[in-house]
Amino acid sequence: GSYEKAAQCFIEALEERKALVDENSSKEHNMNVANTLYGLGQLHFAMGAYDEGMEAANDAQRTYAQFLGNNNLFVAYVRRLIGDIHGVKAMKFFDDKALPESVNGYEDDFDMVLAKECYRDALRLFKMFLSSEHEEVAGVLFSMGSIHESCGNYEEAEWHFAESLRIHRKNFGDNNLTVATLLHSLGIVYSALRNEETDLDDSIFLLEESLRIRTSLLGFDNEDVGDTLHYLGCVHARLYDNDRALECYKEAVRIRRITNGDFHPSVGKTLNNLGIIYARKRSFQSALACLEEALNIRKEIDSNLDKSSTKDKEEVLNTLFNMGSLQGKMGEYNKSLESFDQVIKIRKSMCMKDDLNVANILHCMGNIYLHKKLFVEARISYEKSLGLKKLFLGDGNASYSNTLHGIGKIHHENGEFDEALAYYEESLWIRKLCLDKDHIDIGLSLFSMGTARLCRCDYEVSMNFYTQALRILRLNLGDDHHDVAKAFQSIATVYDVTGKFMDAEKCYKEALRVYKLEQNEDDIIKVKEALAELRENSPRTCVDSMHVLSHEFFVSIGRLVMRIAEVFDFYLVDPSTAFVQKSITKASSNLENIGLHSIVTHIDIKQRLCLIDDTHPV
Repeated sequence: GSYEKAAQCFIEALEERKALVDENSSKEHNMNVANTLYGLGQLHFAMGAYDEGMEAANDAQRTYAQFLGNNNLFVAYVRRLIGDIHGVKAMKFFDDKALPESVNGYEDDFDMVLAKECYRDALRLFKMFLSSEHEEVAGVLFSMGSIHESCGNYEEAEWHFAESLRIHRKNFGDNNLTVATLLHSLGIVYSALRNEETDLDDSIFLLEESLRIRTSLLGFDNEDVGDTLHYLGCVHARLYDNDRALECYKEAVRIRRITNGDFHPSVGKTLNNLGIIYARKRSFQSALACLEEALNIRKEIDSNLDKSSTKDKEEVLNTLFNMGSLQGKMGEYNKSLESFDQVIKIRKSMCMKDDLNVANILHCMGNIYLHKKLFVEARISYEKSLGLKKLFLGDGNASYSNTLHGIGKIHHENGEFDEALAYYEESLWIRKLCLDKDHIDIGLSLFSMGTARLCRCDYEVSMNFYTQALRILRLNLGDDHHDVAKAFQSIATVYDVTGKFMDAEKCYKEALRVYKLEQNEDDIIKVKEALAELRENSPRTCVDSMHVLSHEFFVSIGRLVMRIAEVFDFYLVDPSTAFVQKSITKASSNLENIGLHSIVTHIDIKQRLCLIDDTHPV
């Protein structure tokens, strides 16, 4: 357990053995020196003294090669050690530098290239002098898999891990820690390889099998058990299985606190992910507590951003980004923008280039500006995000579709429902191409399209979109989620305005049940008011039903009215201008698109809106 004492013993032994060596020394004396050098190299590697370890290992290799040639078992062992040192040095280098523009940038690193070369030599020699099924072969295969994984070559990593697992199982059976480690590594690689969420079952199976072996051999309060629980939580989070993800992360945090201490980076990482899950479940205070603790841990570790590694800085950036997203969900829009601005400032201080992370930040800032009704700023942020996503990902992926959906919302908020629907439809088309047919984002697209149709009084089409959205949202989120309640409330609105009052009442009550579980007072009041106003006589006309339509409907009409007022002001100056005529046509078209032609039969809409031809006849 004392590396320093062991190193001193090796150094003393090396000096004594070197003293016995001269030009006429026997092969045995020289081999003894090489063996001591190899042991010293292993020790320095374990101590993290990589340069000293490399020097000792290279000296050992030269001695073995001199007296035994290059093809022997001793050289195989020392080549593997040198490969391990190069591999660790490469990863340490990447922690201290800016990340390459693509994962393949790792492969060109000098240490990474040498690590692969050493492992290939060791693998060839072990197979030659031992056997292709020997445990040393399996060990080198595992090391090569780890190198490929770090480079992002997940298919290569998968093959090496799987082959190593096969040999270990053949030699030692299923229930041992090496098999558990390989299952853990394979589970992570499978998760990285499977882009479609429906293909993650094999990743879950491997991680759960690793967890079973580790807990049976190590108990529950072990660091490796905590690691597997953390990654199992990550896979469940990708599947939106929030309850299972929450369970895994909470247990991982508990174990990591015990094994590593409260301020260990691993605790901060799991708390960060736990905060995201709480936010999904709309437990915002719990989410905020987790993210704040994660940020404090990471800032404690990374107390000086100027001297810390890139990896440390990125952990801070990640938590700040999640904090900004959470603050946006909590309605703290100014704080959210401040968090995002902090992320951008830190990135600039690191001279980091614009990438997908910046695209995501800009997208989230667009969301915040949209909530603040700052539509110009929202559009600018979305457009910049869209450009970066198209540059790095192309225009056929889910992330690109999310930003298209955001631009659609800007048009929706401005009462431009045709334009909004065009963006919603393009976003939905992309999502259907690259996501599972029941993915939650498809449900959200359908919901937005239903709302746009409702604002146009297209009740039948709106109901079709809402019912499809409800099915998908319930499938992914369960019956007690806020978004499911919103879908029920929207369906109730359609039933209400079309005179199906009993159906409306059932849906309102289901929405109310969920809001009460959330203790969401604002939505509880709105639904109670809608229930109280249900009338059981005859179906209402569009005008009679306007008081139950969504807030968005009224906001949209309000904006159209303001535009007409602006036209009216211009008309007083010069009624013949092309601008006035074009604006009148545009306003009339928008009014017709949202179904207000049906309102005219009940209200003299021109008089109500003080249109030009009634107030100032031409």
